[in-house]
This record gives sequence, C-alpha cells and structure tokens, in this order.
Amino acid sequence: MPSIDELRQRISANRQRLRDALVAAGSKWESADDEGWTPRIAAEHCIDRDFSLAGIAAAAQRGEPPAPEHATESDVDPATKLPLATAAEAIAALERSGAASDSTFGPLSDADLSMEAALNVGDALPNTIEGVMTLAAWHLNDHAQQIAKM
Repeated sequence: MPSIDELRQRISANRQRLRDALVAAGSKWESADDEGWTPRIAAEHCIDRDFSLAGIAAAAQRGEPPAPEHATESDVDPATKLPLATAAEAIAALERSGAASDSTFGPLSDADLSMEAALNVGDALPNTIEGVMTLAAWHLNDHAQQIAKM
C-alpha cells in the first residue's frame, strides 16, 4: 500500500502532466481524435472528475455520502457540466481543482487511507480514501497522456 505522501505526490505530478498537456493543446483545442475526444472534452471531463473525487473524499471525512454533483459512475461519459472554452480556462480550472484536492488530501495521515469512501468503480479500486486518491492520480495521468497524443 502506498503512503499518503506517495499518493499526494502522484496526484501532484500527474496534475502537472495534465497542465503541461493543456498548455501544448491550445491550438488544437477543438480537434477530435478517432474516438471523438477533443482536448477540450478530455479537459472538461478530467477536471470535473478531479473536483468530484475531492468532494467524495471530503464527504467521507465528514462521515456523509457525497453530494449528488460528486456522484461517480464507472462508465466514461464525456458529457460534462464544466465548460472550458479555451486551454487557458482549463488551466485556471485545474488550479482550482488542485486547490480543492490539496485542501482535502493535505490534512490526511496514513491511518486515514482505509477510511470508507463512496467510490463507485466496482471492484477496480477499494471504496476507501486510498481508492479515491489512487483514481485521482491515475485519471489525471490518463487524460494528460490522451491530450498529449492529440
């Protein structure tokens, strides 16, 4: 099991990878790949999910179910409620999601990793803070790589 510090570092490093990909994607913001994803759609989806994962973890820390806007699904749905018209808007939103993530995960200790969280991804990850943080790190990196290839 990774430590809380290792998970925070993965999230931070992968957020930086996404930021770098967003900076490079400015001129092709609306250009779709073979699957119909554009850098804009990927950024909107990923950053919205970053906010949601922080919300799920924050609710878990309070012993509450996540707010409806933070409910998760295991299926990828590129539809989003976070419109980002430009790469610059996406970078600003990523900074805000990073601040939300840091304020949620920052005060945690290794003992908190096993805290139950309402992560709805089937058996792919544990329904714990560790699972939420693992997904956050993976998801940021996955979409950073996706955008970088576009």
